[in-house]
Amino acid sequence: MKISVRLLVVVLLSTNLLLLSYSCCIKSKEEKEKEYKAKYEKQQSQKNAKKKITKVKKVKKEVDDVNIEVEVKIEVEIKKPTKTDNKNEVEIDIKNKVKTEPKSKKEEKNKNKVQCGTLTLKKRIPIEKHNSKTLQPSGLTIQNDSLFMVSDNTHNIFSWKIDATKAKIKWDSHLDLDPIPNYPFRGSNKTQFEGITIDNNRNFYICIESKTIPLLELQRVGKNYSLVKHDDPLPNYLKKDVLGEPHISSTDPSNRLLEGVAWTSGKDLYLAYERLPRGVKKYNTSTKNEEIFHEIIQDTTCGVDFQKKDSQPDISGLYYYQQRLYGIWRQVNAVVLLDDQYNIEKIWKFGEHLTQFDREERIIEGIAMDENFLYLVTDPNGNDSIKPMVYIFDSIIYK
Repeated sequence: MKISVRLLVVVLLSTNLLLLSYSCCIKSKEEKEKEYKAKYEKQQSQKNAKKKITKVKKVKKEVDDVNIEVEVKIEVEIKKPTKTDNKNEVEIDIKNKVKTEPKSKKEEKNKNKVQCGTLTLKKRIPIEKHNSKTLQPSGLTIQNDSLFMVSDNTHNIFSWKIDATKAKIKWDSHLDLDPIPNYPFRGSNKTQFEGITIDNNRNFYICIESKTIPLLELQRVGKNYSLVKHDDPLPNYLKKDVLGEPHISSTDPSNRLLEGVAWTSGKDLYLAYERLPRGVKKYNTSTKNEEIFHEIIQDTTCGVDFQKKDSQPDISGLYYYQQRLYGIWRQVNAVVLLDDQYNIEKIWKFGEHLTQFDREERIIEGIAMDENFLYLVTDPNGNDSIKPMVYIFDSIIYK
């Protein structure tokens, strides 16, 4: 009996020793795992100290026959700052986390970006009265060394041999339209001439704010001129009542028809329309063929100040020079360059150079240019106390 008890005691003691030994081993293994894990993470932390862009990921490691799970910081090489996201076809700048468009799209965007130019005023010259009447210049063109101008309160085409040394300008009557047999506005007090252009054969084209005869062509025959009337250039809906306003007749008091004309080549003209709608189209006076009408809508304004209602450019004058089309954006006192799609490509603001009245009333109506200068003319709109002006700026052709 005693032997059996002693044997049982020995067995129990051995079992306890084995359990204690196993427990010690397990504890030692846990401590070892913790130690290796801390050491490994410290090494990884030191390696990544100089890296700015990291990514955390849990991985299993075997160290000295011990399996441990550690957090590893995966480094993104800064030397390779971009990768391609095929889904969106954009470049991702990993360092700055900024998405940018591919080069081709960036180039296209920059191509359409409006450029902002500057103007240098050379001189502004007041215009003298003609036959005791204050002129209302509304269109301007140039050929050789002479400017030609129309006024919407006369029946004349005026000319001025350019001389920037003059203190005042006295325009000569180059052509009186009233005696021409089929002239449609004979005897009228107000002609509403709005623009003028001249071709290489010295034929004139005058656009008129008229619903019935919006364009006159004056063909040179020797020293005289014959007149051709065009009623085609208006969009069809303008030949009818405009937005429920049937009062629009031969001359439109609401100022919403043709505002500018520019000759390009042959019998092709550019025509600018005001307000209903605002835009430009090409028209051939011989074939009557015309391009589709192009509205001009502009979002970028180079910091010019304008009201929301004026965000769509109102082109009040056109000039075509060296195969480029220029116009006046009247609401914001600026010259604009239009591209092949009739979008505004570049803007030159001139408001700071105008007199206070001209700037506030926004009355620049005519534009012309040559290789040396840009010419703008103002229309005081019947205010006899204000003299119309010719503003002369340095050329913008290569700026």
